Amino acid sequence: MAEEPSYYTDNPFQILRQKRHEADERRRAAFEAKYGPTRILGVRPPAGRDLKDRWEMALRHRDNLRRLSVRLLIAQDNRCYLCGDPFGATRPATRDHVFPQALGGRDRHNILMAHQPCNNAKGERAPTRDELAYLRAVNVAMANDEVAPRVFRCAAE
Repeated sequence: MAEEPSYYTDNPFQILRQKRHEADERRRAAFEAKYGPTRILGVRPPAGRDLKDRWEMALRHRDNLRRLSVRLLIAQDNRCYLCGDPFGATRPATRDHVFPQALGGRDRHNILMAHQPCNNAKGERAPTRDELAYLRAVNVAMANDEVAPRVFRCAAE
């Protein structure tokens, strides 16, 4: 039986945060072992007041985006939701807002991974019913640490 790791604190919130971080690292390692390294484009630091605050905010923002991106790649089985082709070093992954930000899509439950050319070609158009159904399936799969079932190809229609 696996022994529970010891933590340096008695604060339950810090222990929970560390357990989540360890789980994210295990997911990332398993993903890279299965698919190899995948480039993810588009991580920019947010604006802050002074340089130190801005740097700390940028690091937190970058780590959160990386964790979200890895979880999305796992849930999407390392495939672009628009064309269905796998991601790789030559065709990097970008985060795409299914509902464009111009149409009010701003939360993290509105993001799927897509190739950069696919993402650019989609532009600011509204999502199709199939894309919304797949977004819902990916969000459910991420909540259960599974791979979302893909029963259609969005780009083929």
